[in-house]
Amino acid sequence: LIDPSARTIGHPEIDNVVKAPPLDKPEILKEVRTSPEPVEWFEHRNGKTFFCLGAHITGLNWVVVLSQATNEIYAQLYNNLGWAAAISLAVCLAAVMLGGFQVRRFVRPIHTLHSEVGQFAKGDLDHRVRVETADELGELAEGFNEMAGALKDHIHREVETAKELVQAKNLATLGTASSKVTHEVGNLLNNVGMAVAALQSESLGERGKTSIAVLERESDRVRRFIGDFLQFAKKPELNTVPTALDFIAREAAAMSQPEADRKRIRLTVEWLPDIPKIPVDARLMYQVFVNLIKNGLEAVADGGSLAVTGEVIDQRLRGTVADTGVGMDPDTVDRVFEPFFTTKGKKGTGLGLSVVRTVVEAHRGSIACASQRGEGTKFIIDLPVR
Repeated sequence: LIDPSARTIGHPEIDNVVKAPPLDKPEILKEVRTSPEPVEWFEHRNGKTFFCLGAHITGLNWVVVLSQATNEIYAQLYNNLGWAAAISLAVCLAAVMLGGFQVRRFVRPIHTLHSEVGQFAKGDLDHRVRVETADELGELAEGFNEMAGALKDHIHREVETAKELVQAKNLATLGTASSKVTHEVGNLLNNVGMAVAALQSESLGERGKTSIAVLERESDRVRRFIGDFLQFAKKPELNTVPTALDFIAREAAAMSQPEADRKRIRLTVEWLPDIPKIPVDARLMYQVFVNLIKNGLEAVADGGSLAVTGEVIDQRLRGTVADTGVGMDPDTVDRVFEPFFTTKGKKGTGLGLSVVRTVVEAHRGSIACASQRGEGTKFIIDLPVR
């Protein structure tokens, strides 16, 4: 603390009051007194450099001087810089760790998506991407799953279409060849028929008559087989008109009613009244119902029942022929529509149900068989309403 005469009147050390050293820059006091702001300067004392800050107290005309060795000032500065550097380093490390965690959290679903999609590239279309995030990556994974499902369905349809084309080509070739063969066989049967008719006018013994009867029966069986085979081998040409299918089903049931009465089988047709007419070939669909009802009557024991029903489900007409017969085992159900497969021995050609499926599929419909041993059999036909 310095008075107007530049005398030190206050100091933390009493020696500096009693024997105050002269100011290194005495002219600085005048600058301090005239300056509205504190004044800074450096002084050199005892081989040290001091930073000084002076301010004028106007009411007392005193000057307050604060001084400190520069090495002490820089020591505190360096100390603070050390703390600042340590804190900055800690903040940077925390930022790097947090950033690394966030990056791994973001990149991990991408790696998972990459590896999962690789399964699709290997042809595993049943595989599904599992990315448990609710962001864009999760939506992308869901999109991959939907794409895989759609692709699998498309490939399945293409394969089925290819199979149908191959089958159609094979059937066309088979039909061409079979028509020539059956023509020749038909001529042979006609000649056999004329020969049998000529022999019947002759006087024959019992053995001859028996042989004639066998020829007639076997000739009829071969003719039926040829008819069924031609109908199976040649894709049916449809002449569709809007038709009430229940009328066809009732006609087919009426044709089989005598056989049902003979075996005391309850034959019924239950058709819902609100079923619309659908475009079908009436002649071919009549053969379908006749064939299914005939097979059902053969499978039902005396006193059983057979029901023909119709309803509309999801814009498709469903016709069902269900019997209470002996039923079939799973292997037989799987093969029931195969050509030439029969459980009737020589009594059946094995083409009846194959022809039925051909006709139904030609109408863009489908037919299925459900059966269990001892619980009867059910044939289900689905046809498009439009």
